[in-house]
Amino acid sequence: MAGKEIVVMSQWECHRLHIVRKAIDKEMTQVEAAEILDLSDRQIRRIVKQVREEGDPGIAHKLRGKKSNRAIAV
Repeated sequence: MAGKEIVVMSQWECHRLHIVRKAIDKEMTQVEAAEILDLSDRQIRRIVKQVREEGDPGIAHKLRGKKSNRAIAV
């Protein structure tokens, strides 16, 4: 099992990854992906770059599992 990583994603992030993968594989244009995900084409380019560099975990929110910056000390 060395080298395998489990990535926890929400349903929305899985949908996003599916659409971004289609854009990467040239099954649809980045502009079409932007329209489907209701984002700008610039944001799609940023997400595509992130997924190419980091793989599937690149789509997940980076602060997942960490303490909020706005948390109140108790």
